[in-house]
Amino acid sequence: MTPETITWLTERMKQHRPVDAADETAVHDFAMLWSFFECTRLNCNASCTECSAHAATLLENVDAGAVDAFIHFLQKQYVAHGQFTQRFHALNFPYTPREVDEVLKGRTHSLRVKMTACLMLLSRFRHNLFHGEVWKDGLQGEQETFLRANAFLKALM
Repeated sequence: MTPETITWLTERMKQHRPVDAADETAVHDFAMLWSFFECTRLNCNASCTECSAHAATLLENVDAGAVDAFIHFLQKQYVAHGQFTQRFHALNFPYTPREVDEVLKGRTHSLRVKMTACLMLLSRFRHNLFHGEVWKDGLQGEQETFLRANAFLKALM
């Protein structure tokens, strides 16, 4: 991002902290990695149906430990005492997909269902980034989420 764009955004984000270089890099990397991933692995369609359809194929080339590690991070972010946190609700799913519910609440051991849930959550990150939801909190507390999402996307490719 150019210095002019950073200044422009900072001036308009009075209620939020400025976007620092590390946040910017993580978000930019996610945008580029997701775009490439969606094109090359999901046939340019990241609907819940397509995420489910491609989960098994993606599992052929990824270590199960990478899936479980990403899920563990997501569980810490989005579930407390067996219930979804406010942070999860801020993802603004129109409805909670069954796979996401089962995986985040630890009710499945199916690697295919876990992969499907991860893809659905990644797709939601993308949706919230490109449709403005992420700006409600000014990217605060999202850097680690994007860094982990980026690492997971790389592992899938």
